[in-house]
Amino acid sequence: MLTVTDPVQAKALTDVNLIGFVQTFIGQSHSVGEAARIWKLRVDAAYYRVQQLERLGLIAVVSVVRRSGRPVKHYRAISDCFFVPFGIVPEATLEAFLETSGAHFRKEMLKAQSRATHVFLSLRPARHWGLHIGLDPSGHFDVSWSDSSGVFPDLHDPNLPSIFDASPTLHLEPEEAHALQRELFGLMQKYAQRAGSRKYLLLLALAPLEDY
Repeated sequence: MLTVTDPVQAKALTDVNLIGFVQTFIGQSHSVGEAARIWKLRVDAAYYRVQQLERLGLIAVVSVVRRSGRPVKHYRAISDCFFVPFGIVPEATLEAFLETSGAHFRKEMLKAQSRATHVFLSLRPARHWGLHIGLDPSGHFDVSWSDSSGVFPDLHDPNLPSIFDASPTLHLEPEEAHALQRELFGLMQKYAQRAGSRKYLLLLALAPLEDY
């Protein structure tokens, strides 16, 4: 892991317009032509981005393939993992990065949930399922989907797609919130180590609604 100490590099790595370009070279090397195909850009536009990243010191030439005509350079990120301390990132830059990156994953989740919901409804009569909007059994406002009697889909049915979405407002003591935080992190680590045949997107978030 490389700890970033240069504020210019830190700002670049938290720039939502640049991080996708950097990602291409993390853990693997590419020529400008290969990067252009990955990014779906013209070669001259890809060359501009590659030169930009090289000037920032985030990527470097790792090999040169000799051939007739101009040699082909292959670039790779200077580290497979960067650590960017919050202390050297401008607050506005960090906020924009977190907001935009979060919006990207929420958009991907919505698309994935929509696809899975269509599969679910093809296996279960749509007229029996819908959104439950109102107070849950504990008296808290909740929006979730269930059948007409308020029952959530059978979580043990292997024929149904594995989808789950809930955003309840929890009323916890601080120590309970910390315990939940540890449990969520543990679950994420447990399943992140699996190497199954299908990919799933998991979004986890927990934050106090009042000033801490």
